Amino acid sequence: MATAAVIARILTQYSDVGSKAAQKDIARLEKKISAFGKKAVKSFALAGVATAAFAVKVGVDAVKGAAADEKALAALDVALRNNTGATDAAIAANAQYLDQLELQVAIDNEKLIPALQQLATATGDLGQAQALLTLSTDVAAASGKDLSVVSTALSKAVNGNFTALTKLGLPLDADAVKAKDLGALLVQLSNISKGQAAAATNTLAGRLEQ
Repeated sequence: MATAAVIARILTQYSDVGSKAAQKDIARLEKKISAFGKKAVKSFALAGVATAAFAVKVGVDAVKGAAADEKALAALDVALRNNTGATDAAIAANAQYLDQLELQVAIDNEKLIPALQQLATATGDLGQAQALLTLSTDVAAASGKDLSVVSTALSKAVNGNFTALTKLGLPLDADAVKAKDLGALLVQLSNISKGQAAAATNTLAGRLEQ
């Protein structure tokens, strides 16, 4: 019997019989409360253990992720020096660019870093590689393809191979493909996919990824 019902019985049936019945009700209620309390303590204790375990896992994953990012970033820095002649200042600015892009498009650096390294190796120019990476995030969102697939397709297109680009599932001008007019195709891809990465970031999945 609910607490309110017990109180109502005491108030409306204040007699010897009513009092005895109320006392029995209260006794039963106390047992239920006691049983609930024991279950709740156990549940909270289990929840506490689960939370602690989850926190440890998150911490371990964060450390592993940071270590992986650091390793990938070191490889990227070497590639940028070797292929684009990037200075220390340019490399430091690039690290900031990646961190900002990571939040803007809700794509982890573990995907952005290798994609940029691939594009920088293909173009030999850091600025062009960054522009292509930003475009790649929009194209990936528009096509539903993974970022690595898009960045690989663009890297191949830079080197004259347009086959992978035509397989992204986006409408490209056949004449431009035939003529291997990369500039025209990049403009077309930009027009088709502009703002797609930002739009994906504003979804629930995107916000959780952020």
